[in-house]
Amino acid sequence: RTYEEELKRAKEEAEHANKAKSEFLANMSHEIRTPMNAILGFTEILAMKIVDEQAKSYLDSIKSSGKNLLTLINDVLDLSKIEAGKMKINKEFIDPFMLFKDIEYLFSLRAQEKGLNFRIDTDINLPISIEVDEVRLRQILINLIGNAIKFTEKGEVKVKISSFPTINECIDLKIT
Repeated sequence: RTYEEELKRAKEEAEHANKAKSEFLANMSHEIRTPMNAILGFTEILAMKIVDEQAKSYLDSIKSSGKNLLTLINDVLDLSKIEAGKMKINKEFIDPFMLFKDIEYLFSLRAQEKGLNFRIDTDINLPISIEVDEVRLRQILINLIGNAIKFTEKGEVKVKISSFPTINECIDLKIT
């Protein structure tokens, strides 16, 4: 065999392995997403029926953890999409206060277990609806806050969310 033939064969094997990986990820994500969506759906149904505040708190934790697990599943798929050049941003209007409350709830227990103070300070001037890719924003926040808590030995982890001024407000800003 010539060197060129070896390179061609190696390239074909790599392409075949990559295709097999992508197919595996697509199949596994579907198999995991289906029951995960059922879990999230049933938490929504239960949330309407449960009146006990402690039980609702547990249910919120299940729901938040389920969303995070779904995000991890999507991360795995996103890696394949990025490799294939097929990554899309899906913008939608969301309530940022609810998102940050979910994230705060998700990490509060983990921080408490480490003896850390944790809070998210949200600017009250933040719009009640913002257009973002919620999945990507959630991924970013989970990664940043998760690492902050993981690598903070003592003290606190505080996230400050504030709105940026509009162009008109920038005109009135004075820099001294």
